[in-house]
Amino acid sequence: MYDSKLPYPELFGGVVAFTKEQFSYVNGYSNLYFGWGGEDDDLYERLKAKQLKVRRWAPEISRFTMLFHKKEIPNQHRFLLLKTVKERMERDGLSTLDYKILSTDLYPLYTRVLVDVKPA
Repeated sequence: MYDSKLPYPELFGGVVAFTKEQFSYVNGYSNLYFGWGGEDDDLYERLKAKQLKVRRWAPEISRFTMLFHKKEIPNQHRFLLLKTVKERMERDGLSTLDYKILSTDLYPLYTRVLVDVKPA
């Protein structure tokens, strides 16, 4: 949200929450997005395809501050990928994820898991 307003109604991303069952049902995130852009929109299209509703909490309880971070290079294929979400979603995601856990660090409030994700 920008000043507690969505720039467009379908904006999805930032901070989202799923149950394990919901995330598995949509096959998680696509494995084809590297660089900036499109992965959140892809996930939103998966939710719509599976007829899952997005609940948006009131800004008073759902606001957060995004930490400064270096901007990634835009994904040149993001618009093409977004056109094929429904065709890919069953065979691109959790079901085909290839990764290796490099380290696991336990902290008082969270666990940091560093992984090497192999491009699909």
